Amino acid sequence: MTVTFLGVRHHSPACARLVVRTIEELRPAHVLVEGPADLNGRIDELLLGHELPVAVFSHYRDEERAATSWAPFCDYSPEWVALTAGRAAGAEVRFIDLPAWHPAFTGRTNRYADAEARYAEATSRLCRRFGVDSVDALWDRMFESAPETGQGLAARGGARRAPRRLFRRGPRRGRRGRGRPGA
Repeated sequence: MTVTFLGVRHHSPACARLVVRTIEELRPAHVLVEGPADLNGRIDELLLGHELPVAVFSHYRDEERAATSWAPFCDYSPEWVALTAGRAAGAEVRFIDLPAWHPAFTGRTNRYADAEARYAEATSRLCRRFGVDSVDALWDRMFESAPETGQGLAARGGARRAPRRLFRRGPRRGRRGRGRPGA
């Protein structure tokens, strides 16, 4: 079985186009979507033909804590497109995120806070490199406003490799971990 992963940005028309093209081309048996897994039993209800935008809300409360999350969808949300295109292709569609109330998140106020702090410096370097003043402007420049090549986002490998080069720290290593300073 071949597995295809698509990293997407929420509410990105370019990513939504990539998702629908990929699903139409591959016609997968399963489409796994970022979203709260505790709502899998209600996906049929979600796909009843609501007028967009819509949002799903998950809530948990006990004597010790309360946890909530919500996920908005619009017609150009890659997650929404994955749900609808996956269903149209005959795939089983499922949300795969742990619910906000899962014990793994106990004691965390924002489960994404560490990642935000970790990538702030790299994001700043990317913005400087591409001559933009914000993450949104960077995304727009690299993906949303880039001309379509007929192959979509997947064809823009050079733009996607640039962030990897800028995230790299220290000297590059050769094959099998042998150091090659200056390589």
